[in-house]
Amino acid sequence: EKFRVALPLLLASLLYHHEYILREFNTDHPVLSCCLFTLEGGRLSQLKSHVHADAFKNTETCLVAKGVPQHVRILHRLDLLEESRQQTADMVMERLDRVPEDLTLCMLERFQVNGTQLLESRVQD
Repeated sequence: EKFRVALPLLLASLLYHHEYILREFNTDHPVLSCCLFTLEGGRLSQLKSHVHADAFKNTETCLVAKGVPQHVRILHRLDLLEESRQQTADMVMERLDRVPEDLTLCMLERFQVNGTQLLESRVQD
């Protein structure tokens, strides 16, 4: 009965780590002789499409990873922070690139010099 519960998780783990196992294990390793590694390519990808993996808690299956060392959790959070920082930096740079054009448009719309509306050709000079 306990094996029946563990089998889907074992299968998912093998499918998730498939490329790593092929790359790192010796070709005569016993796990490479199991049917998961000898299936036709299409069948394996069909099975892999059913694997739901996430770092610590999967929102779709509600499964929670147990026994993950604290440093791995910290590294995961650092990766998320770095991704967020990069997105913010990209957004700031995009907005900064638009400043000259936005400033020119604002000056053309709102400012007058000696009672004369600024012309676009004079602003660009």
